[in-house]
Amino acid sequence: MQRMSSTGLADRGLAQRGFTLVELLIVLTLSLVMAAVLAYSVRPRSISFTQQVDRIAMDLRILRSSAIRDRMEQEVEIDVSNNLFIFPDHAVSLDEGVGVSITGSENRLIGPGRIGLVFFPDGSSTGAVIRLNLGEEQRAIVVNWISGRVTLNVVSDRNASTGAG
Repeated sequence: MQRMSSTGLADRGLAQRGFTLVELLIVLTLSLVMAAVLAYSVRPRSISFTQQVDRIAMDLRILRSSAIRDRMEQEVEIDVSNNLFIFPDHAVSLDEGVGVSITGSENRLIGPGRIGLVFFPDGSSTGAVIRLNLGEEQRAIVVNWISGRVTLNVVSDRNASTGAG
């Protein structure tokens, strides 16, 4: 007959049936990290008003460059009523509540509330001043009709009320 010590087979059998505290802490930590990554990945990605305006200005500059490079007209359709800028390869939708207005004499009227801004192969454009506002924040994207150059301006209250830019 064999004697079983306190570290004998009987004790080892009990130890193998459960988990150690370290193993439980590792599993709990990994679960929390995975939950945090999942929560971050499924949350809506809202960008600020300024970032939205910057993106549109950048996309307009890229469109102008593409017209010059490809030696063919490039057009962006601006749907004022739906806050949508439709580029040849993608669309940019502004958040609800953003006001959009356009001033320009040579823009193509596509339909009710829809205007086409064209960049020509020589770098010029039909020109426009695109005013965007969200609450007190106001920005103006100015597209020069002679050079096609796209500039971004912060609109002050004084400029907004007089229509200057």
